[in-house]
Amino acid sequence: MYAAEAMQYKRFNFSSLLRQSGKVLKEIELGYDVLLERRDGADMILTEASKEVGMRESLQTAARLITATLGQPDTEHAILERTVEQLPWLGFLPEENRLEFLREFAQTAAGVVETGAVEPLVRLEQDWMASARIYSDPKTRSVFMGPVKVEREYLRRAGPVEA
Repeated sequence: MYAAEAMQYKRFNFSSLLRQSGKVLKEIELGYDVLLERRDGADMILTEASKEVGMRESLQTAARLITATLGQPDTEHAILERTVEQLPWLGFLPEENRLEFLREFAQTAAGVVETGAVEPLVRLEQDWMASARIYSDPKTRSVFMGPVKVEREYLRRAGPVEA
């Protein structure tokens, strides 16, 4: 299952593309993205090149808009409020971490557009969501953010720390 379930995919087995390419391509011409489901590898999406280019350009614009609003005290607070409305999990993070997320997201999104490698943006969002989960649960938070107790015996066996 894919996170963007709101997108209109037409689903085909990869073998359908090989046997009935005209049928599959017709769906793309009608404006649908085609999700090719594969048994022996990762699923693939076929779409028109102009749509992909438009998505990349829009991501670049979004990154620039986020960057433009950050650092301006009058807009920073407003964007943080609106961002939490759109991404409720951000509300679990302290405000300074929300700002850090937005800055990192904008910078990474710009890099994704230039390189075509979307994985860094996906990883960034997953990492920040994991942090939000930690902040949201007091027990987990105390484990990860509380004081660390180190036994003296461990320190003795570990030896001196070199700088």
